[in-house]
Amino acid sequence: MALQREGVRFDTVVGPSHTPIATATLSSTASDGTPVANYDAIIVWVGDLVDCSTGTCVSDLSSAELTGIEQYEHEFNIRQITGDVHRGASVGDPRRLLRRSAQLPGG
Repeated sequence: MALQREGVRFDTVVGPSHTPIATATLSSTASDGTPVANYDAIIVWVGDLVDCSTGTCVSDLSSAELTGIEQYEHEFNIRQITGDVHRGASVGDPRRLLRRSAQLPGG
C-alpha cells in the first residue's frame, strides 16, 4: 500500500462492526487548549463506505459518524478523498471540486 510505503500513519475502518468514529478520535486538545487535528486527510475508498451485502445498500458509517467527519473536515480544513464514486447530485462535478480544493491552504 502506498501509504505504508511512504511512512504515512493511518487508521483503517472496514465494515459495519468497526469501532465508532467519535469527535475524540478525530481531534484532540493541546495542553494550551488549542484544538488539534489528529488526521491530515480522510480517504474513503467506496463512497460513504457502502455495504450491499445484505441486499440493501447502506453506509457502514452512522449518520452521526458522517456528520462528525464533515464537521471535522470543515473545522480543520481537512480534505476528503473518495474513490469509486461517480458524479451525481450528492458528489458534484469533480473538475469543480479540484479547482476549489486547489484554493485551500497548502493545496
